[in-house]
Amino acid sequence: MSKNYYVQNELKEIGFTKSLINKYLPNPDKTEKNKHSKKKPIKLFLAERVHSIQQSEEFKNDLNGLKNRKNSATIASSKTIKTKQQRIVKFANSLNIRINNTKKITDLIDEALDDRYNYILEREGIHSKRLKDFSSFDDEYKLRRTANYIKYNYSNYSSLTNEVEGKVGIGIAILIIEKKFYIELGSVYPSLKEYCDDELEKMSCPTLAYEETPPNEKISRELYIGDLDRDGIVKVRQEQARLKSLLTNGKPEGQCCFCHKIYPTDFLRCAHIKKRSECLDEEKININVVMLNCPICDSLYEQGYIGVENGSVITLRKERIAKDLLNLITDIEGNICLIYSTKNSHFFSWHIEFHTQSILSGKRKTRQI
Repeated sequence: MSKNYYVQNELKEIGFTKSLINKYLPNPDKTEKNKHSKKKPIKLFLAERVHSIQQSEEFKNDLNGLKNRKNSATIASSKTIKTKQQRIVKFANSLNIRINNTKKITDLIDEALDDRYNYILEREGIHSKRLKDFSSFDDEYKLRRTANYIKYNYSNYSSLTNEVEGKVGIGIAILIIEKKFYIELGSVYPSLKEYCDDELEKMSCPTLAYEETPPNEKISRELYIGDLDRDGIVKVRQEQARLKSLLTNGKPEGQCCFCHKIYPTDFLRCAHIKKRSECLDEEKININVVMLNCPICDSLYEQGYIGVENGSVITLRKERIAKDLLNLITDIEGNICLIYSTKNSHFFSWHIEFHTQSILSGKRKTRQI
């Protein structure tokens, strides 16, 4: 295609909006047959004509007016979002966790481990020959399973998280509810207090500011070199580096949003919630489509072993899983996802649907690690 002409997409890249194109360039200078599809012919606009329009005072005034209106709308939207976030935080702080403490902690530990054992048998099928043996479970694992078992079976945790579902600021609201649960659990069952204090300390790590979304959620196209998928691995690595920098705010350490462990930034991965290869161009430059994961959690998520539903980590794959891998999954199952919000929940839903369909069809797309 001649360099003397612009196509519509190129006009948008140099500042033209749809309304400006309709006003100043209602008709193309010529058309060209679309070689790749049977769609309408490609409209071509003479570069000399385009540049002349760009230099006109009327165009500059219209462009500035659009920018001012867009900025005003962005500011108004930010204020609205902030107000809604403040409301949900206030609402979450007003909620009270209730734990049914009618059972002894020793009985609850037995129940929790039995529940886990039955769950493992269900995974492996009715022909499983696994023996009921918990000797390989260390004390920390038993406490974790017990805490999660109490959370979902002997408290009102689930009903409280349902109350904030779908609201702006759900991520921070769930975090508040989670903290309330561990505070109450440590109070009701003193033998779990040390474990609860450790969990509370993990959740208090301020290394990431997930709730503070950049004013423009679509990252500047300046971070890309040419077309989004034309320049291969070099472009992708540069894109990943920029995204990771935004997620960590340039700090030397970051927190995995699944296991909550803190690692040096260089060790963490900028992971796509929705597979990058399946993202539209506008999704690839949306900060809400990525998250920080440690290599283990990144692999578990990427290969469809886990997902996120209603802000919590869930297991997706039900087939036979190696024992050590199963232990990795159960360690994070039930954890809150630190980055979950209304702005990325649809990306997490896409991940679940994609891998569920892969399982049903017997096909699985994985990458080598």
